[in-house]
Amino acid sequence: MPYNRLLAPAGQVVAYGNADLENHALDVQLVPDTPLLAVEDRYGVALIDTTQRNVVARWTYADDARTKGMMSTYSGLKVLRQEGVVHLL
Repeated sequence: MPYNRLLAPAGQVVAYGNADLENHALDVQLVPDTPLLAVEDRYGVALIDTTQRNVVARWTYADDARTKGMMSTYSGLKVLRQEGVVHLL
């Protein structure tokens, strides 16, 4: 925040990833019928268990040679359950 202002979170903060990189959540969606929260960040997508307050899975652009070096600026995140299968888009 500009002018040395601090923000107080409204809930519990779950920090993950490399603290040396500028990173923050760009979009979040609850996964239907689960305690999971899908989080799109600058470098990939994470699944956070809201009951345990920890990251249970993470996919990063650096994990794939086709997307290595890429960064998200904001594309949006959708979570869809279709015929019993969860899709992250």
